[in-house]
Amino acid sequence: MPISDTTFFGGSTFVSSGSNISIHKGFRFWVVDATANIDGTLPDATTLRLGGPHFYIVNLNATFTLDVKDDGGTSIVQLDQNEIAILVLIAQADANGIWKGSSGPDEVIGAA
Repeated sequence: MPISDTTFFGGSTFVSSGSNISIHKGFRFWVVDATANIDGTLPDATTLRLGGPHFYIVNLNATFTLDVKDDGGTSIVQLDQNEIAILVLIAQADANGIWKGSSGPDEVIGAA
């Protein structure tokens, strides 16, 4: 599956939301001004190519956390205020996929 223009050119999506969101477009995904702790759900992993990074997610909210979940609703990483996650897809046997990445200098996302 070829890389999308949005990903190649570094497209960004900005979201201001008080409810759960779908993370589906652009390489960079910025969450700003959320009114409560919200969930961000990743797309069906079988629609993406392996590797990445697919997403660079930034929680710019000064108060609330963002819980990033796979397509099935399992938490992958919880981002506190002003934290960043970089996600790579390493397997895609089902819609949930297996994601790895980093959300800081000492925090690895995903199983070893």
